[in-house]
Amino acid sequence: MFYLDRNIINSISEIVAYFLIVVIMSNNFLSLKLRKIYFLVIFYFIGIGILVSTGTMGAGMVCILFTMILSGCLLERREIRVGVLVNLFVFLVLTHLVMGGYIYNVGLLDYKRVWFINAITTQACGIAALIIMNTIFSGLENQIKVIIAKEEEVYQLAFNDHLTGLPNRRLFYDRLGQAILHAARNEQSFEILFLDLDGFKMINDTMGHAMGDELLKKVAERLSNTLRNNDVIARVGGDEFLILIHNAPNKESIEKVCKNIINVIKEPFEFPTNEIYITTSIGVSIYPQDGDNVETLVKNADIAMYVAKENGKGKYAFCNELMKKNLDEVMMLSNDLYRALESNELEIYYQPQVDSRSGSIIGMEALLRWNHPKLGLIGPCDFIPIAEKTGLIVSIGEWVLRTACTQTKAWQDSGFPNLSIAVNLSVNQISSRKLVNQVSKILIETGISPKYLELEITESIFMKDISAIVDTLKELKSLEIRIAIDDFGTDYSSLSYLKKLPLDRIKIAKTFIDGINLNHIDESIISAIIVLGKRLGLDLIAEGVETEGQLQFLQTQMCDEIQGYYFYRPMPVQEIDKLFQMGNKHNF
Repeated sequence: MFYLDRNIINSISEIVAYFLIVVIMSNNFLSLKLRKIYFLVIFYFIGIGILVSTGTMGAGMVCILFTMILSGCLLERREIRVGVLVNLFVFLVLTHLVMGGYIYNVGLLDYKRVWFINAITTQACGIAALIIMNTIFSGLENQIKVIIAKEEEVYQLAFNDHLTGLPNRRLFYDRLGQAILHAARNEQSFEILFLDLDGFKMINDTMGHAMGDELLKKVAERLSNTLRNNDVIARVGGDEFLILIHNAPNKESIEKVCKNIINVIKEPFEFPTNEIYITTSIGVSIYPQDGDNVETLVKNADIAMYVAKENGKGKYAFCNELMKKNLDEVMMLSNDLYRALESNELEIYYQPQVDSRSGSIIGMEALLRWNHPKLGLIGPCDFIPIAEKTGLIVSIGEWVLRTACTQTKAWQDSGFPNLSIAVNLSVNQISSRKLVNQVSKILIETGISPKYLELEITESIFMKDISAIVDTLKELKSLEIRIAIDDFGTDYSSLSYLKKLPLDRIKIAKTFIDGINLNHIDESIISAIIVLGKRLGLDLIAEGVETEGQLQFLQTQMCDEIQGYYFYRPMPVQEIDKLFQMGNKHNF
């Protein structure tokens, strides 16, 4: 530009300035902020140089105005204030020099007046434009920050557990998928650890969900401090965690990791008011021997974790072929069970309950069997847990209750009017809000009197929300249905539950009956249960009676009713019909 005017000094200055701009903008050692400031300063003084050389009517004022607008876009407000003050100072100095005649343009007759007018106009417009642009860009910047914050929040919600801050199932599966691809390319292996806290639900129920949440945070913190930075830890359920272990040299090192985790979790968790002790069970699957995809690896680790729990909790177990085979059998039964109810493969066997004094049959217990088309007769122990996991237990339970009530009503109408029926309720059934209405509806449909229906619960219900269960039992009791507690004394017994629950009968567990004439401790426990039940006004029935010695002991202890192989095995309807035809009394 100056070269065209043959102003050699200004031309050289301009070239140097542009060179400095290129050097500064390409210098990665300078921060972006400094590079912006240097660029604007150089560009500004280029404008000043042009202004001094060509006057206010030339490109200098345009260059300065452009620099001010650009400053509003690139700089922060504090830097802009400094720049405005520097700019005003420079123009005051230049104005002083112009008015003193030190700077003039021979092409203009009234140079001082033109300078004064243009300088004020340019500064006013420049500062206004600078403020406007800065306001616009500040608003845009704030909006961008809000958008970025929301995107970060969405990312956190999508890929991280909101409680612990750990990756969630979605992010863990993504990392696991990447690990599979990497391991497949490099022919490497890695391990998946599936952790489940033992007894966490009881802590949640007894101490509250807030305490449970705090405990989960502390568990997550301990796991993070125990494992390496390149291991991936995720919370994938209420009290379930998944861990991806990279580059473990051998099985022994994984065993060491499992032991470390178990020991770390076993240490007491300190809270302001108390200490909490908890353990964890761990299942391990290894790529590629236990699976070559995300779902299979996690599933096999889950299987191994349940085996670890069955081994006593606070343990770890590696997945093996036997576990996988058992899972395949469970999956097969699970699929077949969906069909069983519709295909009439389920059947109820009835086991008579006998009056211990007269020998008369006074009731029946309905016991479910499955006539599998390939595997034959399957007992409830093998398929009821599957039904509970799949949710089929509610439909199956309703079918059992309706069928048993219908059959009992038929027996009553055929000459045994006081015959009662006992039906087992699963934990899932009693937790259902529809249970009371369902039972009431079945009573109406079948025509059986409520006083002849007895619903049996097990002590495993105490692991659930006991207050809600008590409310449900009271509603059932209001229908005049009898409530019995099965296998009393074998699981989570507490004498306080006898006070809370609206019970009519206690069933003495077979494990104690087996000890009669063999173990005086079992005999003492049976005697104590009978005395306790009598004092509380409850009926007593002993199940699993198989010998005459057991019967005689129970008779001497004044046990009300007897059930067991000594009298009758569970039988299908046809055999019970034959039994009634011969009479409903057993001769001692």
